[in-house]
Amino acid sequence: DILRLLTLWFNHGATSEVQMALQKGFGLVSIDTWLVVLPQIIARIHSNNHAVRELIQSLLVRIGQQHPQ
Repeated sequence: DILRLLTLWFNHGATSEVQMALQKGFGLVSIDTWLVVLPQIIARIHSNNHAVRELIQSLLVRIGQQHPQ
């Protein structure tokens, strides 16, 4: 489930293997899936982990492009 994925992402996103798996997986998951957990994603936008921040920003850009309102 998406909340479990967020937990894994935010807890282990510094690991290069996790980063690569997430980047690959983000392309496979519908953007609409992320709308439900958008508040949780935005809450982590200032993460101390640079890799997590970059993935968050990348995901938010994709969401904004498909849902500009």
